[in-house]
Amino acid sequence: MARSAFKDFEFAARTKEPYNYFLAQASKNWNKTGAWQQVQLATVLKREGDEKLLQTIVKSLEERAIKSDELGTYWKRPLSFFFYCEPDIVFQSFVIQLFNNINAPSEKINALKLWLLQQKRTHAWDSPFSTAQAVFALLSNAIEPIVNQALPEFYLDGKKLGLEQSKTIDGFVLLALNQMDIKKDSKMELKNNGKNVVFGGLFHSYFKQVDDTSSFRSSLKIRKEIFKLERSARGDSLVNNLTNSCPGDLLMVRLLIENDRDLGFISIDDQRPAGTEPIKQLSGYEYNGGLWYYRVNVDTGTRFYISNLPKGRFVLEFPVRVSHLGSFSGGRANILCSFAPEFGANHSPGKINLEPK
Repeated sequence: MARSAFKDFEFAARTKEPYNYFLAQASKNWNKTGAWQQVQLATVLKREGDEKLLQTIVKSLEERAIKSDELGTYWKRPLSFFFYCEPDIVFQSFVIQLFNNINAPSEKINALKLWLLQQKRTHAWDSPFSTAQAVFALLSNAIEPIVNQALPEFYLDGKKLGLEQSKTIDGFVLLALNQMDIKKDSKMELKNNGKNVVFGGLFHSYFKQVDDTSSFRSSLKIRKEIFKLERSARGDSLVNNLTNSCPGDLLMVRLLIENDRDLGFISIDDQRPAGTEPIKQLSGYEYNGGLWYYRVNVDTGTRFYISNLPKGRFVLEFPVRVSHLGSFSGGRANILCSFAPEFGANHSPGKINLEPK
């Protein structure tokens, strides 16, 4: 691939024949290789002028692509341990460059760029090499500079809201709304007047008693459940009925997490059920429910820090010990993506009754 980029330089003695041989072998067996190697081969074929095979490979790549209005166009590929530069970020960047080279429609290129932006929205790019490739891909074939792009238009219940021109290089703008302007059935609309992809988040902050607040969730969901741990000759079991508890009894806190995409830098703040004390006092790294995380105990609860939360469903469980009897708050579990706060959720199990029958 590297040699094909220098077409203006003559081949050294005895190098032209091996080059042609391996290019012919790669062209013959292209459908037996992975997507990464096919993108590399397509780039070489474009430089060599083999348009027929090039279009065949590009068509095959498009047929295997996953297309989403929210996430863009991307490929689901198993990572290889044999190629150091095969992470998804670099692969997507090379695909964007390939589609630019073949003059693909701007709609297809924007869909590819959207996936890169969505990854940066929720992750840190994994290396300086990936960052350089991604930035080059995003800025290549740019339709208009970000700093000169027209501001989007915001409408609240059909009324246009005013925005000030961004003074930052990334075009970031912030709009704060007064609580008096927002109704229960209010509708927010966004119109993109520019030619580049834009994205953002909508947040609602308010103060209210914990037990009176309603649960919130996005594509990231969390549910908190509390069980009583009963021990018998047949083994341990979890029961929903917490009554008839005594100081020293064990309760099991269960956090059910559901996520529809990979997210980075996840923090979970679980408020400890009142009237209980933690079993584990020391902080540290743990593996539980298919996740690695760092756990920290604070006065009011337990916090979990997860560097990468894959797509799927996960269960975190940890015990607490009953210290007082009575009717208490079960505490609220909050989960948040620090990179993209619009991905968050919370849930409270409500009141728990630790009074004896």
